[in-house]
Amino acid sequence: MADYKDIIRKPETLGWFKAAMAMKITRDCLLDIVKQATHELYDKIRKVIKIKDGIQEDVVCSQCNTPKVLPCDANNKCCNYGTCEFHTIHKQQSCPKANLCNAICREIVANHRFRNRSKKQSFKGPTWVNTDACKWCNDPWQIAKCYLSKEGYTDVNLAEDIDFNGIVYVIYNCEFFQAYLKDNLDRSRNVCTKARDVGREVRHAPSNSMTSQESDRAIDTLVALLQNLKHVNHQFAAKTAVDMLTQKNKTES
Repeated sequence: MADYKDIIRKPETLGWFKAAMAMKITRDCLLDIVKQATHELYDKIRKVIKIKDGIQEDVVCSQCNTPKVLPCDANNKCCNYGTCEFHTIHKQQSCPKANLCNAICREIVANHRFRNRSKKQSFKGPTWVNTDACKWCNDPWQIAKCYLSKEGYTDVNLAEDIDFNGIVYVIYNCEFFQAYLKDNLDRSRNVCTKARDVGREVRHAPSNSMTSQESDRAIDTLVALLQNLKHVNHQFAAKTAVDMLTQKNKTES
């Protein structure tokens, strides 16, 4: 056990722990914002559907599952050429509530940042295997799950259970969140892609160790993300989180 005590005391271990705690603070701040914005996204989708399809906002459905409302297409990332396991049991059909769920499906695609990638590129549209369409009308988090990575999030059915990278994926992949940030998320390098890289660096750090320079750089990136939030009602929470991150840097440097 003495070896482990020595490892814990190493500056590189403390540097990694400091960056990991900074991710936790940032994640907790962004979680509340994402939960609120996810409800606003659903409201926006329903308003768009009312205009486009004439479906009133009080019409809801809980009968459709995802394969029923999703066209069978290999570009969907869950369908395959030939025999499609995703549509083996449930075939595509129209939602009994005036095609409501089909329309929601369409708008989920419309809000995905990578919906228009060329066929020569790897399609990175909504991750349908993560979501359950029968819950779209009463649990907007199921819509947010369409903007997560394919790996590791299928069973994350509560927003509170999402990790740091998952939150960043939702913000980055769903264009609706552009309204919450000053930075242009269409650029290849932006506050979200930089924060995503920090998450990967911390998660995959060899032996859970980071130099002070690496941890300081990670924290600076997270601070930049929080300071990029532009809605007034989010800035107080972001400032509180930034103060915690900067204070942690001062006291543990």
